[in-house]
Amino acid sequence: MMHPYHLLLESAADLERLITPGSSEYQLMKASAILRQLFLDSHPLVHLVNRDLRQPLVFELSHLKPNDHLPPLEAGQPEVTYSAVESLGKAQTGVTLREFLNHPTITVRGHSYTVKNIIKCAAHVGGGVHAAPPDDDDEANLYKFSRELEILDRNMLMHSLADIGRVSLRGLQPILSAARAAP
Repeated sequence: MMHPYHLLLESAADLERLITPGSSEYQLMKASAILRQLFLDSHPLVHLVNRDLRQPLVFELSHLKPNDHLPPLEAGQPEVTYSAVESLGKAQTGVTLREFLNHPTITVRGHSYTVKNIIKCAAHVGGGVHAAPPDDDDEANLYKFSRELEILDRNMLMHSLADIGRVSLRGLQPILSAARAAP
């Protein structure tokens, strides 16, 4: 069995490789599997490793207002807002892992979806881990509308995953450094 520290380091390296600007949709969906393993599994890898290393994890979120990245909606499009996760050089707020995962990012028809919802949807519906039907109408709406609307030439789900991945890697730096230095 691979040591959890090594698994964390390899997972972070894979995540970094999968979320580059030219990444394909397949690569970004695979990134959702790593994000799920790091943060959402019943025994998240980050908690397993940090139980020993005890590193503070702070995730820097954007202060951008909803829709700062979206083009104007056309007639007939659903009411959708997007709150950027990554700061892109703008003011940032440091938050805990729990706050990061609960950060509302996409709102469709009045229902807000968090970082956690986006990772789960991509991993379980989009094909990152499974290609299963949505669990409920909310997940179905997130998948449908986030794939129809584009931000910077990527559909909203893919754009969100790339943002989440970059913020995650920066927030994980203390634990990654400690794992590299561990005997």
